[in-house]
Amino acid sequence: MEVRKEGKEKLFLEEDWRTLSTDEAFRVAEALSDSLRQWIYMELEKGPVRQSELAKRASEVFGKKITNPLLRYHISQLEEAGLVASEIVPSPPRGAKIIRKNYEVRIQLRQFAGRARADLEDELKGLFERWRKSSG
Repeated sequence: MEVRKEGKEKLFLEEDWRTLSTDEAFRVAEALSDSLRQWIYMELEKGPVRQSELAKRASEVFGKKITNPLLRYHISQLEEAGLVASEIVPSPPRGAKIIRKNYEVRIQLRQFAGRARADLEDELKGLFERWRKSSG
């Protein structure tokens, strides 16, 4: 749900997160396993950007020429994982490819249920033993 305030600001009342399947999670992890792709993903926090501008910024940051074909490959890896999206917009003399962030990633871990259950059983046994000693 989104509530608009005056101007361009937005106030989000509730977040819409979803849990990825194991296959989806592995695709996202693989897409973010490369330092250039990590940089691209983080750079898009600033907002949508032309692919050519992204290549220029990447070249400056990495200290070597990042060509458009190389950048296209890495963007396609991020697109396949669903993390970014691109579109061609009219821009003389030819169209410009705009790249934008598609999803925010939040990684959560949950303790394996088997271990948590064993810890709970140990805790309950300890409580029961202390209760029994104090009662009798």
